[in-house]
Amino acid sequence: MTTVAHDQAIYRQIADLIGADVTLEFLATLRSRMHGIGTLPFGRRPVEAVLAEVHQVTSEAGMMGFSDLSQACSAYENACLDGTVTQEIATRVDDAIRRASLDIDALLDAGEAR
Repeated sequence: MTTVAHDQAIYRQIADLIGADVTLEFLATLRSRMHGIGTLPFGRRPVEAVLAEVHQVTSEAGMMGFSDLSQACSAYENACLDGTVTQEIATRVDDAIRRASLDIDALLDAGEAR
């Protein structure tokens, strides 16, 4: 499988560590959380409503090998806390979510946790 959004080695290590079924459950949860923090349309979501989800996605994405998503969410979280969210930051998160979603959907469809 060709992927663009996650590190396959990290993903395999997690799957080996926690098992295939739990890994797939984690992916499904991550996908759900990602879609809950979508930042479009820009400036229309209350910051308080997304910060906890963004923080969880930052951690879960990093653990599962989705470093671009994790870094984008971390930058978004910091910008929310500082009151410096820009369209560029929001677009970066949306792009990372889109790329990660493609990988996650392919992994879930294949039932692939190894």
